[in-house]
Amino acid sequence: MPKRFHSLTFKVISFLLIGGILTACNPQANPPEAQSNEEQVTETNNTFCPMESRNWRASIDRVAEDEPRLNISGEVDLPTPGYKAEWQPGILDRRNPPSQRISISFIPSEGVVAQVITPTEVSFTMRSPILKYSSVAIYCDDKLLTDIPDVIPSE
Repeated sequence: MPKRFHSLTFKVISFLLIGGILTACNPQANPPEAQSNEEQVTETNNTFCPMESRNWRASIDRVAEDEPRLNISGEVDLPTPGYKAEWQPGILDRRNPPSQRISISFIPSEGVVAQVITPTEVSFTMRSPILKYSSVAIYCDDKLLTDIPDVIPSE
């Protein structure tokens, strides 16, 4: 009886060890840790929207009277260094003065980078058909990052 017990114990332990090794070697058997919906969307779209931003400024540069420019800048917290900001001017509403809508998205750098929250300055300049805005709204994936009020010409 003791010999049969040891033999059975050896078989059970061997089975468990082999099963554990095979499970560890199979990448689909160990799914990645649970991710929030935002992180999954980020991977799918290959873009990222910062949760924190600050120090937003907007002004109109009238250096060339025939081509005034809207200048926007701010600071965002990104999960790693090396992200590239892509800006897309949006609609100009019909208020008086009007409000400008602008979208920003962040494309991660390729390759291996340090996983450290990185405060990053971002800026954008576009031609401005008008010299005063009631506000400039900055969006990322339909989420309002900031609304900059009373944009007037810089002096």
